[in-house]
Amino acid sequence: MIGLGYVGLTLALCLAECGFRVSGFDKSKKVIKIIKKGEMPFYEAGLKHLLKKYLGQRFIVTDNFTGKNVCDTYIIAVGSPLNKKNKPDLHDLKDVAEDLGIILKRGDSVILRSTVPIGATRNFIIPILEEKSGLKAGDDFFVSFAPERTVSGCALEELRTLPQVIGEIDKKNAGSAARIFSSMTDTIVMVDSLEEAEIVKLINNTYRDVTFGFANEVALIAQRWGMDGKKVIEAANHGYRRGGIPLPSPGVGGYCLTKDPFIFIESAKSKGYDPLLFKHARNTSDKMIDFISEHTLSFLKNYKNHKRDPKILILGVAFKGNPATSDVRWSTSISLIKNLQNASYNNIFAFDPVVRRDDILIHNIKHVVDIKKGFVDTDVILVGNNHSYFKEMEIKKMLSLTSKPVLLFDSWGLFDKELSELKDVYYKRL
Repeated sequence: MIGLGYVGLTLALCLAECGFRVSGFDKSKKVIKIIKKGEMPFYEAGLKHLLKKYLGQRFIVTDNFTGKNVCDTYIIAVGSPLNKKNKPDLHDLKDVAEDLGIILKRGDSVILRSTVPIGATRNFIIPILEEKSGLKAGDDFFVSFAPERTVSGCALEELRTLPQVIGEIDKKNAGSAARIFSSMTDTIVMVDSLEEAEIVKLINNTYRDVTFGFANEVALIAQRWGMDGKKVIEAANHGYRRGGIPLPSPGVGGYCLTKDPFIFIESAKSKGYDPLLFKHARNTSDKMIDFISEHTLSFLKNYKNHKRDPKILILGVAFKGNPATSDVRWSTSISLIKNLQNASYNNIFAFDPVVRRDDILIHNIKHVVDIKKGFVDTDVILVGNNHSYFKEMEIKKMLSLTSKPVLLFDSWGLFDKELSELKDVYYKRL
């Protein structure tokens, strides 16, 4: 397993549980050090138990794949970020392909799990592997693309239950990757090419981003009519078989949904088509952060202008709370915090039931351990994600500890609208 992040480490330990001997590699020495100690570099439900169970047994961490660490199948699970122009950056994949090509031997299989532009496996990865190995893909070694489609927080469960989609370089490869993934799940969906497997991942994540963008645009329109976006969407969905509209949120965060639509856009552009819907959905969701920022800054200016350094509390720093994750990449909370800091508000505190302290402090905000103390003398509370911990709080009791008047911007609609009836509590939701 090349890459021991959210995708690679989860899959590696799932395969270990299925009986495979798995060697894991990551370029980050910090990640390797943490894993070797039996600790988790991130939170994923059930994963720490598997790490302690199989570390040093069916799962080892290595800095090379030579000698006793030689493998027969290599699964690439490194990230494929965007550059500053929102275009795919394949530098890490290029480095992996070059290093892997040097050790590749006849009969080996390479399975790409990373999200890439359509055609990248055939036109970018395979030529590097062939050049460095001196071998021919499809004849001497096998190449497959099997998109990762699990959701953070339920990854182990979904690896076992979701169908695994697999595309291979040609029909001579048929079954090489399927034999591995069929050990985890009952359903294998074979598509006709590498490219068809690549587009599946882009379809899944971009569709979700577009539907979330639709819900958020509905909320922005409803706000201008003095309506509650969550309430009207719930009414539209109620008992309506063709409903299923998501509820509004403070934008769309996370590593995949903010990135993959841009990869899909670039894939379309490479064939001369400029997709408008995908771009508009991305822009709409980004507007939600600005909407919350503007409302918060307006409240601070109108009601807290007399205070030198008003206290702001963020509830939830991870990009989502349900299912729980410690992933703060592309978190809408972080974007919101930056907007407030740019407006010279720096007395910002954050509480998250899962995110590590260091991942909060790095953003120049104060870490709250005791949620009750976080509410004391607070002027603004912003709900950053939908972790069940927040919904289960005695919110009225917590609000009694705050500095009045207080703004509670419930961007996930976790609480009852009756909070707006409390004296000196400005309750707002999308």
